[in-house]
Amino acid sequence: MRKYAAAVIVLLIISLAMSGSANAQSRDWMTENADAQRSSWIRRDDKISKDRLQKPGFQLLWKMKVKNQPRQLNSLMPPATLDRLIGYRGFRMLGFFGGSSNSIFTIDTDLGRMEWEKNLRSALPASPGTFSCPGGMTTGVVRSTQVVMPALPTSSGGGGRSNPAKSAVGQPGQGAVTLANVRPNPPTAAAAPAQPRPTPPPQFGSGFSLIFALTGDGMLHSMHLSNGADFEQPIKFLPPNANANGLIVIGNMAYVVTDGDCGGVANGVWAIDLISKQVSHRRYNQRWTRPFA
Repeated sequence: MRKYAAAVIVLLIISLAMSGSANAQSRDWMTENADAQRSSWIRRDDKISKDRLQKPGFQLLWKMKVKNQPRQLNSLMPPATLDRLIGYRGFRMLGFFGGSSNSIFTIDTDLGRMEWEKNLRSALPASPGTFSCPGGMTTGVVRSTQVVMPALPTSSGGGGRSNPAKSAVGQPGQGAVTLANVRPNPPTAAAAPAQPRPTPPPQFGSGFSLIFALTGDGMLHSMHLSNGADFEQPIKFLPPNANANGLIVIGNMAYVVTDGDCGGVANGVWAIDLISKQVSHRRYNQRWTRPFA
């Protein structure tokens, strides 16, 4: 309960900063447990419903074992997903999930096939941890979500919007901006402004093609979802051995909650600017501080 209560705090802060909602038909899970509120619920799923479960055909299709070393009761995290991945075999769906041994696994959820796996090496010595502070990776793999809906072209082909801007986080169960509900104009050659950090490549016309994972040594990793290759060098986010929960990446900011006083790390909400690499920390009922130089 402490883990989920801590996660709710950071997600409530993020949700209050946004307005509107995304398309309820969105299938992508940008974070573990579906959405920013971690509801684990797709309210209007078009494949699974009470009526469909009463008909023949709902059955176990596949199962898989992965190479992960459990730490106490911590093992595998719920996945983030990417629906409608365009490949040479057509559309596919990928699931990205982390393991307690600082590992990432990416599977084709239709075929039960491993796409790629990667161990994120940690400088920390291996230790069994404790029940409340297991160590290793404690929060799931996430994809970056956007704060607002991109501008959509008008029917005449000119500028402007066909719909008003909306939040990509939305209400519980509504997910985030995905290919299922938005397809912005393709980038032009003259549209690339200079930035201190290279702009992530587009995800087949929408969003960013990166996933993020936070290892037990406090390093935040950004990787290409297609093959796990590093987008840039891991960056320091938390002190080592923290009990991190509720990782979420919104635009150029990443947020996470720490609890349990694990590793001597203060409980609270942490944020990092992915451009400047500046880390902010807010203990419960305190103002934001900057613990790292």
